[in-house]
Parts: sequence; structure tokens; C-alpha cells
Amino acid sequence: MRRRWNLVPVLALSGLLAGCTQILSVPMDAVTTVAEDRPFSETKDDLGIKASILKAFAEEAKGLLVDVNTDVYEGEVMLTGSVKKSEDRRKAVELARRAEGVKNLYNEIQVTEEGGFSASAKDIGIELKLKANLLGTKGVGSINLRWRSVNGVVYYIGAVHSKEELDKVMSVTRATDGVKTIISHIRIKPPKGS
Repeated sequence: MRRRWNLVPVLALSGLLAGCTQILSVPMDAVTTVAEDRPFSETKDDLGIKASILKAFAEEAKGLLVDVNTDVYEGEVMLTGSVKKSEDRRKAVELARRAEGVKNLYNEIQVTEEGGFSASAKDIGIELKLKANLLGTKGVGSINLRWRSVNGVVYYIGAVHSKEELDKVMSVTRATDGVKTIISHIRIKPPKGS
């Protein structure tokens, strides 16, 4: 006898998991930041900024926890994701700006009807491919980068050590299946001691 799965609970669970990944990313970020090329005090500050933004979303606009991703690097905040109303985009930016320590905010939230489960699955696939491809590329310190894919648009924030490293990141990203466009907020760090 063939078993049929009821799609409603599966889709509901995947939606819950998508929201949880935003909240669960704070402890995961804490683990990965230990290996970064910067002092722990800076990484701790970034984790505090992210936690503050997520707390504001949870208290004032719970839907943003699911629809908007928050990435922080050296006090710079990148908001990505997709919402259906421009008011939600404005609310996310307003709440993020309130967090203490935010030096700069990149508002990359898409206002669109596109999205849904299949688009999210494709974007997660792109993010995972990028992780594998960047980790496997010699001369790329992907630990100092954050990236998100939203409807095939890949957004970056973080730092690299040279133009050559940045060029490698962009080349790997362009060659990744499913990537339509790249928006980069990656900075080139000056060499230590200069």
C-alpha cells in the first residue's frame, strides 16, 4: 500500500523551520565568529546588535522574523528577504536602526509577490552551493563573509583581504547555478599594520 503524505503539516513545519533559522542563527553565529580575522570584542558586539534586532522584530512585528534575514559584520547590518508590503520593509528598517551600535544599514529587503516555499528552497540551495564552492576556493576566507539569496539575487556583507580575493568571490558566485544577480557590500580590509 502506498502511503500519502499530507502536504499541509509538511509545509507548516517548513515555514516554522524557516522562522526558527533566523532565531537559531544567533548561537550559530557565535560559534563561527571565533575563527574570524578580528577581535572577539567586535564579534560579540555584532552578536549583540543582531540579538537586539531580532528581539525588536519578535516584540513589535513577529512576521519579520520569518520574512527578513539580519546579518551583521563590524557594526554594519544587512537586511534581506522578501515582504509583500512596503510598510513591512519600512518597519524592519526602523526597528533595525534602533539597535545600539549600528554603524551602517543596508536595506536589501525585496517588496514582491514572488517567493513562497519553492523560491525559498531554491534560495537555500544557492546558499548551500555557495558555501561549498567558497570553502573549496583557495585564497577565499569565507568565514569573514555573510551571504543570502533572495529570489536568485545574492547579497554579500563582510570583508576580504585583497581585490584578488574579492574577484574570486564574485567569480565563484557568478558561476553558481541559480544566481541571477549579485549585490555586494564587501569591503577590502587594509593589511594589518598599515
